[in-house]
Amino acid sequence: RLRTSLPQSETGSPPISRDPRQMMQTSSDAQHLSSGGDPPRGRTAHRVEFVDDERVHPRRSRGGAGDDPSHGVEFVEHLPLQHRRASDPVDRRRHDVERQDAATFAKWGIDYLKYDLCTPNLDHPEQVRRFTAMRDALRATGRPIVYSINPNSFSADDSGSANDWSEIANQWRISQDIQPFWDTSANRPLFGWGVLDILDIDAALSGRAGPGHWNDPDMLVVDVAILNGRIRLMPEQARSHLTMWAMTAAPLLAGNDVRSMSAETKSILLNRDVLDIDQDALGLQAERVQHTADFDVWARRLAGGARAVALLNRTDKPLRVAATTESLHLVPGHHSAKHLWTGDRVALGTTIEADLKPFETALFRTDDVRTADAVTVPSGRDVASPRHRPAPSSSAWWWILPLVAVAFVAAATVIWSRRGRRPEAS
Repeated sequence: RLRTSLPQSETGSPPISRDPRQMMQTSSDAQHLSSGGDPPRGRTAHRVEFVDDERVHPRRSRGGAGDDPSHGVEFVEHLPLQHRRASDPVDRRRHDVERQDAATFAKWGIDYLKYDLCTPNLDHPEQVRRFTAMRDALRATGRPIVYSINPNSFSADDSGSANDWSEIANQWRISQDIQPFWDTSANRPLFGWGVLDILDIDAALSGRAGPGHWNDPDMLVVDVAILNGRIRLMPEQARSHLTMWAMTAAPLLAGNDVRSMSAETKSILLNRDVLDIDQDALGLQAERVQHTADFDVWARRLAGGARAVALLNRTDKPLRVAATTESLHLVPGHHSAKHLWTGDRVALGTTIEADLKPFETALFRTDDVRTADAVTVPSGRDVASPRHRPAPSSSAWWWILPLVAVAFVAAATVIWSRRGRRPEAS
């Protein structure tokens, strides 16, 4: 099950659930909500409680979602922030609907909440207040629900990438909705956002990602088609798409129909070596160390001293791409690496290089070797979990030093004073 795919932190706070080896599928009919109570009238907001529709989800209505392990995936709700159709934010504050909804979701056994802005009428401070209200409401339930937000819906300023949401949500969308295009920069108002468009946004945001809080570049569009099936990613584009989402430690949600996948689609989405890069315990997002109009070089530090390296051909022409081991922060010496799409092992000297097909990405994982900037594995945090406590610092022993110094001075004073005394007569 998704929720148990990663170990818990030392603090007992569950990590974010993002194991793509049993991917979640996004679907327009994944969850249906019906409302009870009187509908809103005019400018008056009514208390409306979500209820299960037994006709749509009889299995869920007979018991909690978390009680049925046969589902094989986490239980997901997708909720627009303006779902109450309240006339203004004051109405929502008066009724405290976030706590009511969060309590309902916890009762249903929901594991993952997607909370969309869905309004152009809120400035950034009000967005922060509203998204924080739902975060606090989820914490108050005592259930570890992954909290995913989209502050970009109907937003002209791309609020997801322009602001740091890492203290508010487990993951936050950094762009408008993705479409199954490679690059739409020249026609974005017409076609939406392509793989490279979003990747270029994510390249500047690596410092915001870490265990329990992730940049969300949107779902995977492998085998997703639009315009009656005429538009979809080519196979090499699809492999590069998954590769770069794994390199950026993205939450992976399959946007295709997983019930009818071709063998080729399965071979892409279920590449365990690539998925292991995404799920690496260190939880750091890759950094783009080289960038041109034709190619990218990305490097990601992994637990145990290994490093993932991606050489990306951005063009529709064959291309040879190379990077020095120095630029990848590997210590001098010889290393070996595995190509995670072909399985081939390569020896690395002073460079790592590959001959790439159009749109291809070569993904390498070096053996566990010491790097020039090795770091320890953090224990992480879960923003939406009430059990979160910051992990203790590895240098938390510093406070002992003053005590040791005081004890040393006291002992030296006693010894010195005893040496200066005359023996008393018996």
